[in-house]
Amino acid sequence: MTHSTHKLVTRTLAAVLTAAAVLGAATTTKASMAYDGNWNVVIRGSGSECKGAFLPVKINNGSVAYSGPASVSVSGTVGGNGSVTVSVSNTSGSANGSGQLSGNSGSGTWSGGPCSGTWSAFRRA
Repeated sequence: MTHSTHKLVTRTLAAVLTAAAVLGAATTTKASMAYDGNWNVVIRGSGSECKGAFLPVKINNGSVAYSGPASVSVSGTVGGNGSVTVSVSNTSGSANGSGQLSGNSGSGTWSGGPCSGTWSAFRRA
């Protein structure tokens, strides 16, 4: 292969890989956006010492954030297939959760410190 042919093949391959990466990212972002909006999350603890909670969250472009008045930090992501990973923290501690959204609802599990439990969510109108 001549030097100029090798350069052309390298440039073409780079252009194809770049286009594939951009299209793949756009597809993932577009799919994640299907879950964008305001959601209510009900957290249930598995024991008497593990309290439950209610959290209003907002999903924007696949990113999860807390949308309520309390001093709570929520961060996480929603994949194009509805898979959820999230971290919640406040002055009392922190917890991590995972689960699945489908349409206007979802559910999963969480754990933090000595506690664990389940969560369920529904999209607010």
